[in-house]
Amino acid sequence: MTNELSLKDAANAEFKAGQHLKAAGLYTKAIKEEPDNAVLYSNRSAALLKLAKYPKALDDADTVIRLMPDWDKGYFRRGAVLEAQERGAEALATYQRALEINPDSKELAAKITALARKLKITKNPFTFAPAGAAKAEPAAASAVAHAAAAAPAAAAVAASASAPASSSAAAAPIAAAAAAPARTAAAAARVSTGTATAAPKASAAKAPALSSAPASSAAAATAAGASGSAYVPTQGLVEEDLGSAAVAAFVQDYMLNLAAEVQAGDELVPMLHFLPGAEPGTFEESQAHVRAASAFDSPDTVGSFMQYARSVGESLSASAVVSVVPKAAVGFPQTWKAPGWPCGAGDGVLVQLEVLRPERMLKLWFVPIDAQAKSVDAPWSGLNPDAYALLPSLLR
Repeated sequence: MTNELSLKDAANAEFKAGQHLKAAGLYTKAIKEEPDNAVLYSNRSAALLKLAKYPKALDDADTVIRLMPDWDKGYFRRGAVLEAQERGAEALATYQRALEINPDSKELAAKITALARKLKITKNPFTFAPAGAAKAEPAAASAVAHAAAAAPAAAAVAASASAPASSSAAAAPIAAAAAAPARTAAAAARVSTGTATAAPKASAAKAPALSSAPASSAAAATAAGASGSAYVPTQGLVEEDLGSAAVAAFVQDYMLNLAAEVQAGDELVPMLHFLPGAEPGTFEESQAHVRAASAFDSPDTVGSFMQYARSVGESLSASAVVSVVPKAAVGFPQTWKAPGWPCGAGDGVLVQLEVLRPERMLKLWFVPIDAQAKSVDAPWSGLNPDAYALLPSLLR
């Protein structure tokens, strides 16, 4: 058995177990060894979709189409991402292209019927093509052409969606299309598309890729507590007791993911990751990962985003949430301008951890980043959250 196959099998097992972050990292390692394997990109797209990493999931789906233009799975993956982004007309056209390739697929037929009903399309959905949208083309068509199909005004909001439509019912609508970030909560509700996050400043911006997954995080819950009552992440990035093995393993996953993104040179986008307390199967994985582009543009966008984030935490019965926010993405609150900021003027990422159970806790770190060297410093600099926190308490 080749190393690629063993990595793929390990990734598939992690995916089936609901460990989508680890699965994405393992698929990435397999792709490095076999960069033209369309199945690996397809599988990673599915994992990234579960993590609400929509732009990267879309990139992978487009790569599948480029590598195997006559395989319906690439179009299916692309349609699923577009649907999650609330880009319904584009998603429908893409599913239709997949059905042209595989007309016997009951799954595709069901997807098209359900989406057409959602879009209130009364004509035959199996021949529908949205006005002004680029029709999905056969093998020779560039996958990039599909991305330009939607009207720009709609795409600016939809491209940053952080949760599928099924999660929006549990949440107050979130603010702020990129063209007008400083809105009141009421105005934000009026312009909302029902998706979970503020729109990014540029909808075409590359989202962070999961270039690798935590190498040892599968055993982190055990290893983190190996030194008695102290639950410290095993990789040495944080030297503090985080109260439980589950929280330590949870934080370690996103520490290592951040380091991998920096090393890969990916653009960092603000994200919130929740540790669900709800029973598995009662929520979508993507609901636990909230993309927060433009959420920190102004006091109004922060306030609206905070309301939404609290509703997500409640819907998931979350026991912890970690916020990973690049300093460069924060227009407000610029806490590093407060008196006594100890970390200098350099670039970096603020990582805020709030734990509700088993014991309430609020932690804050600043992670200095050397963009040229593509490296992060360790251990991270602990800060006083009472003085420098980006967000107030989100968990109740």
